[in-house]
Amino acid sequence: MALTKGCFGIFCSAAERAGLSDLLDAKGTYTAFMPTDAAFGKLPYGMLANLLLPEHREQLAHILSSHIAPVHRLVAEFSRWDSLTTLSGRIVAIQSVNTQVSFGIGKVVLPDIVTSNGLIHGIDRVNILREA
Repeated sequence: MALTKGCFGIFCSAAERAGLSDLLDAKGTYTAFMPTDAAFGKLPYGMLANLLLPEHREQLAHILSSHIAPVHRLVAEFSRWDSLTTLSGRIVAIQSVNTQVSFGIGKVVLPDIVTSNGLIHGIDRVNILREA
């Protein structure tokens, strides 16, 4: 479903390489904060190509699953929460100021895209979370 929206091709392709396609197509209720293709363009030179290598599949899966939460949340609901726990187990900060919502470092630029198993909120940055 995300691929048909026209601006999530890199995320969908990366999810396929990371072995997450079945998860994204599975029944359930998810909220995906999907970086747009433009967001992937903001990564440091060579980072995406490196993450797409077979030997980095686990790291790529971790990064992508850190953008998906097993809940159903519209943008209007985010003023009630300050974080979400993602499928990777990461707790990612959420900020809601006026009508602008941020998920980690990414700002929601395409809100409330309804899919068969949840919602997509397109964000303008990829949340690359470093281990402590």
